[in-house]
Amino acid sequence: MLETILGRRSIRRYTEAPLTPEALKQILRAGMTAPSARNARPWQFVVVDDRAIMDAIRAVRSRRAEMNVPPSRKAHLFITTERQDAFRSGESYITKLAYAEQITISSALPADAEHMVSVVTEEAKLFMPMAELIDLDKERARLEKELEKARKNYEGQMRKLSNENFVSRAPEAVVQTERERAEKAKALVENLEASLKNLG
Repeated sequence: MLETILGRRSIRRYTEAPLTPEALKQILRAGMTAPSARNARPWQFVVVDDRAIMDAIRAVRSRRAEMNVPPSRKAHLFITTERQDAFRSGESYITKLAYAEQITISSALPADAEHMVSVVTEEAKLFMPMAELIDLDKERARLEKELEKARKNYEGQMRKLSNENFVSRAPEAVVQTERERAEKAKALVENLEASLKNLG
């Protein structure tokens, strides 16, 4: 029995077909009556039916996850879009689901946009101030440490490739592999330098 429970899988198939209002009500009604501890049913459901808003929320949440930003850390969210009315109608959903402290919707890019964390969807560009997402001092220290390590690695690769004995005696495939490693090491150094520069 335990093996069956641990090994079970839940598979659902979804389509792009829109739900009718009645079907949506039935789904919500079923969700609201789902059992919970002590039958408290503390459920809260948010229905977002605008694809542009869903894409924006998903993009922001994914970017925050990549940066390991906890949901408790709120940030000012700037939304640049030509569909301002649509995004304003979904502002309450975006605030809740994208962990926004405040939302500014405009057709113009925010000031200092180049220094902000950004994501782009089909309908909008979204920006968040870096300082509101991470501790800048800690992030700067982390990047400096990573950069020092990356530079040493790159210098080591270049020393190896500058060694005439190694280049002339090693098989061409080995030398080519070391050249590729050097290129990747150089790219990492450049990326880390750019990240440090963006922190200001």
